[in-house]
Amino acid sequence: MIQERSNKPYRPHPPAHMNLFERLKHLRTNFIYAWTANYYARPFVVDRGIATTFIVVTKPEYVKHILVDNHENYVKSSMQQGTLVPLVGHGLLTSDGEFWRRQRRIIQPAFHHKRLQTFAATMTDAGQEMLGRWQPAMKSGSSLDISAEMAQVTLDIICRTMFGASVDRDQVGTVRDAAAIIAQDLGTPPYADLLGMPRWFPRRLSRPAKRAIGNVRRLVENIISERRAAGAGEHGDLLDMLLDARDEETGEGMTDIQLRDEVITIFLAGHDTTANGLGWTWYLLSQHPEVEARLHRELAEVLGGRPPAYDDLANLPFVKMVFEEALRLYPPAPAFMREAVADDHIGELNIPAGAQVTIAPWLSHRHQALWDRPDNFEPDRFTAENSKTRHRYAYIPFGGGPRICIGKAFAMMEGPLILATVAQHFRLHLVEGHPVEPQSKITLWPKYGLRMTLEKRLPIAEAAD
Repeated sequence: MIQERSNKPYRPHPPAHMNLFERLKHLRTNFIYAWTANYYARPFVVDRGIATTFIVVTKPEYVKHILVDNHENYVKSSMQQGTLVPLVGHGLLTSDGEFWRRQRRIIQPAFHHKRLQTFAATMTDAGQEMLGRWQPAMKSGSSLDISAEMAQVTLDIICRTMFGASVDRDQVGTVRDAAAIIAQDLGTPPYADLLGMPRWFPRRLSRPAKRAIGNVRRLVENIISERRAAGAGEHGDLLDMLLDARDEETGEGMTDIQLRDEVITIFLAGHDTTANGLGWTWYLLSQHPEVEARLHRELAEVLGGRPPAYDDLANLPFVKMVFEEALRLYPPAPAFMREAVADDHIGELNIPAGAQVTIAPWLSHRHQALWDRPDNFEPDRFTAENSKTRHRYAYIPFGGGPRICIGKAFAMMEGPLILATVAQHFRLHLVEGHPVEPQSKITLWPKYGLRMTLEKRLPIAEAAD
């Protein structure tokens, strides 16, 4: 493992070789370190377990085949199901087949961009309130853990947009604390999975994780029950939309259990992924003052010191490019898995039925064959011109194909709005010598947090003088 203890941009340093015991250790504790140098250079890598074939695919054409062209042959991995089902049940993230298609049909309208744009003001308001909470640290010169701050503001946003005023601070704290316990437990795969043991071989959840999952489920079930009793449609939030949603083919809505699973999925994924992306964005900006200065110029020209609104996003292309490049270097979901139903053949790759196929944005986004200077932070990769020349499946922070993340539009509105809100008022500086190391436990967090100090930016008029 590499820890950057001076303020230099983090870069992975994968070894050329690794023995089985080292690899198993990394797969359990921080799986991005289990990939040796060849994973960053080859189109695919095949390994054999005791009863399972493991394949990691990075070539964009192969990724597209799995996610789009022959997606019916690649269902949710039984290994990943064992990690996620205990928490989110059988929601969009874990279901397959006709049940998944029905759920997607029901939920998709709630995430239409015209509905989502009504939440933009909520996002900006939450960002402004966070800046107010930062004032004591600003005056004292003390540091803040910016990764924790981003988690808090995105949790505030998902609570307001999902539940409106239906949850209080204590309930939010319950979910936050439970999520940390669950991520630690479920993010540590059992040896039975890593060795490719059959699914009948026992796997266990810890008691704290079971209690945490129970607490989250009871909380969400109570909120749903109270909202149904009060009558949906009065709050204008995502929960109202989901309660009112109907399958356009059958006219049916969701049961309480289906609704609970989808709410937990959206709630946890809806704040965790964007929080990760924003935290890493501030880290990268702190290491690249020339990019930060260009970001500030765009904000000054477009906003002139006022809070950003939804309509401003179209005029803030560099803000979006900075966030996209941060998601490239630090994808919130660094890997996801599929399981082959039947034998398949893609180019030079033979995939047997039952194979566990990993698609790893962390690897694809830093792959030597797909990117020039892959470890460098260069937002101009995402200009319209450069994006046209890049294979669509070389950049997959939200996955792709029919199962592309339903919350992509939400995240790509929330991230730039918070970035624009904060960057107009503060520069963030990584504390000298603070260790920076990505930690992969389902999602990708900075293992030691991101301790940063705040520098107040001058008002626009004074800065111009």
